[in-house]
Amino acid sequence: NKEFPDYRNYGITGSYKKIYDTLFIRGLETIKRTFKLDYNLDKLYNLQQLDLYGNQIEEIPKEIGQLQNLQQLYLNSNQIKEIPKEIGQLQNLKELWLRNNQINIKEIPKEIGQLQNLQKLYLYDNEIKEIPKEIGQLQNLQQLWLSDNRIKEIPKEIGQLQNLQKLYLNKNQIKEIPKEIGQLQNLQQLYLNYNQIEEIPKEIGQLQNLQILYFRSFWIKMI
Repeated sequence: NKEFPDYRNYGITGSYKKIYDTLFIRGLETIKRTFKLDYNLDKLYNLQQLDLYGNQIEEIPKEIGQLQNLQQLYLNSNQIKEIPKEIGQLQNLKELWLRNNQINIKEIPKEIGQLQNLQKLYLYDNEIKEIPKEIGQLQNLQQLWLSDNRIKEIPKEIGQLQNLQKLYLNKNQIKEIPKEIGQLQNLQQLYLNYNQIEEIPKEIGQLQNLQILYFRSFWIKMI
């Protein structure tokens, strides 16, 4: 058996079914245009980082939930249409990147709230229409990127994210900011520009650690 602690930038084609028993893989990265995410992921029980940016992946198999040691999952710039509910089984996941999937991801499964160790969630540049209320269960979340989607409403549960530092909701269709936004005591950056917001709630003044606030929009009538 061979061990590759940092497995990156190799020109491998096809499936990994035949080598699961002979490789100790900690990271897969930059397997451009040649990789199919097959259904034997459960064999990669030691995998900590999975980076498949810029491939032609159309589906995340439900077996992804069996990667119990996975900490970082990068699936940007693919053709993914749906996030499986099994994503919520990744109890050690700290970073989830699913941006720019050909505007195909339309909803976030409620099971996302089970990722208690998640620190960074990147879902911008898709076609997401709704943020589930379970988002408020992500007590360790520090960065939430949902820019450039079709979101119309921010759930009041957003105020439960006590460790959130950066919140990107610009370029959506949001009309109202919930007053619970004022509960985000650790928030440092808030981006809400290019929405349909007409009024800024007074609770925004409670954000004592806020350093950057973007409201670039022609819809605002009252501050």
